[in-house]
This record gives sequence, structure tokens and C-alpha cells, in this order.
Amino acid sequence: MLNIPQELTDKIIDCLHDDKPSLYLVCWAWVPATRFHIFADITLRRSWSRMMHPQYRPFVDMLATDSCTFAPFVVSLTLEDLDQTLEAELEISPLFTTLAKLKTVKALTFRRLGSLGEQPLYSFLPRLPSLTEISLQSVKLASADQLFTILEMCPSLTSLKLVSVSWELSTASAVYARRTSIRKLSIIGCPPHEFFYAFAPAHSSSRLTCTSLAIQSIVSADVENIVGLLNCTSETLVHLLLGFDGWDDDVEGLFFVHMDLANHKRLVSLRICDIQANDEPKLERLLTMIHNALRAPLLEVLELVLMCSTRSVMEEIPWGRIDNLISSLHPDSLRHVAFSFRGLYISDDTRAATVVDIMRQLRKCSASDFEVVITL
Repeated sequence: MLNIPQELTDKIIDCLHDDKPSLYLVCWAWVPATRFHIFADITLRRSWSRMMHPQYRPFVDMLATDSCTFAPFVVSLTLEDLDQTLEAELEISPLFTTLAKLKTVKALTFRRLGSLGEQPLYSFLPRLPSLTEISLQSVKLASADQLFTILEMCPSLTSLKLVSVSWELSTASAVYARRTSIRKLSIIGCPPHEFFYAFAPAHSSSRLTCTSLAIQSIVSADVENIVGLLNCTSETLVHLLLGFDGWDDDVEGLFFVHMDLANHKRLVSLRICDIQANDEPKLERLLTMIHNALRAPLLEVLELVLMCSTRSVMEEIPWGRIDNLISSLHPDSLRHVAFSFRGLYISDDTRAATVVDIMRQLRKCSASDFEVVITL
């Protein structure tokens, strides 16, 4: 181990603190124990065009030694850019055995993986007793069954995030046994039908315990399954985020015909994204959406993200009717209402005047006890 003065060590660490790849390559062998907290969040990447060693090897070699003392300080681990080549498989498979020494890891992320096999994970996931959060982002799986096999290896899991996870169309063969332990669930751009078959099967009497739920890219074909999931969480759900597919003209109206938030007695915050607001039928759906949202008896925060391409489209929004609806039907708990816009360009010269004009039309809401925010 190099004998480097403490002052120089601290100076180098401070200079490299925001340059984690360089920090890992320089500091593993001699970073003092008083600075181990900087390794709480670790990201290991295997570039598609480079061998593993420049990114992984210093970390893995140090972790594998008996004298390694920083392992208990690692609480978040991210593995990125693992491809499907035989070369990569031969390098990566033994890696998981070494990573199993990180027994204090609470959050694990797999990001941009060409293929995620189960076998190497059997020597890894079951040996992480503190693991409570898993995030799969841009990961390719063989089937929905493979996803739930991976999740079953994590008995303490309470948080699950799936972003652009894909698999061959296949229905999961069994219900996910530990689904009632998940408190936080986020699904973005995944095949939901196969997932919900195992996570929230239709006609199931079991109640889920999710307190936070985020589902985006919703299409009409998924509405029944998603409404079923929401019904299973009506007794525990506190935070809800919904996002609709902009190419599906019917999904918003269909969703709120089936969904009644009056049954969600603990729902505090609701954020709805990608709401189409470019013609009269869709604006009527917006009013229905707001009416339904206000039925949640303890709602405190309501945020709506509207899709508008031009200022003229935005001016067609019936702000007066929205003002009457919210001011007359809002629960006493409401303290914050926000409208923001995507796909809309407004020059700086007209931005402030536009906000003032909208607020003028929302005069009843502006005079109420809750805050109203317009973001352009």
C-alpha cells in the first residue's frame, strides 16, 4: 500500500470527488478510512467498445482482498453497459461472486444490459441481506418469468423500478409471492400485461401495500389491468403518478371512466403527465380527469402536465370552467395545484404575460387557501 501523506490524500480526493471514474482508479488502495463515505454510491460500467479492466478491475481487485475495509460503506451499486458477447460473459460472471461481499448494499441498479442471465445472479442477489431497492433500466429479459425469478431472490425487496424493460411476449406462469411487500413501484415503457398477471392478477382478493406508484406510457389495452392494480392499493396508496401514451387518443377518457379515486382514502399527491389538450373532446376529458382527481378525500397536491404545441392551443383550454370545478369541489386538504406544459414554446417576452392571463382566469382558485402554480 502506498505511503502518501494524509494532506495530499485529502487534496486529491477533494479534487476528484465529482470525477468518480478517475477517483476509483486512483484511490482504491490508499483512501483513508475517514473518507470511505465517498464510496457509498458506486457505478461500474463495461463500455461496449472497451475491455472491462479500465472500469471494473481496480474496484474488483481491491474488493476481493481480505484486507478490504471499505465494503461496509457501499449502499448503492449500479452496473451499466454489459453486452451479450462471450468475452463479456466470461468477465462478468465471476464478478458477481466478488460483488456479493457488498452486504450493506440497499439499492441495486442494472442499466443498459443487452441480456441479464439468471445463473450469475444466484451467487449474488441472495447474499445481499440489506437489499431493498432494485431498478432495471433498458434491460432485456428472456421472459416475464425471468423477471420474477430475479425478484424472488431478493426477500427484503420493498422498491421496484422498471424502465424500458423488454422480454418476449409470454404470460408469467405464477403469481409473484412477495408482491405484498412492495411499497414503491414504478413502471415506464414495459409490457404491462405480463407483469400485472403475476403482480396483480385479475379477480385476486389480496391487497397490495404500495404507498407510491408511478405508471407511464399507459395505452388503452392496459387500462383494465392498471385500474385493477390501483384498486388493490386503495387502502395504502399515498403518492400516484400517471402518464399516458400521446399516440393513443382514447386512453385518458377510458381510464377515468373506470377509475374512481374516491376509494383512495390515503392518497395525498396525484401527478398526471402527458395530457393531450389540443382539441375540444380532449379538453372535456381534462375536466373529467380533474373532477375525478378531486374525489380523493385527503388530496393535498394535484399536478397536471399538459401537452400543447402552440400558444393558441393553450388559450383554448377552458380555464374558467377549470376554475369553477376546482374551487367548488376541492377537498379541504388541498394545498397545491400546478399546471405545467410540454411541447410548448413561448418567448420570454410573452411568458410572464401569459401566466398572468391564466391566473386571472383562475381567480376563484387564486383566492382560495391553496397555492396555484403555472409553469410555462
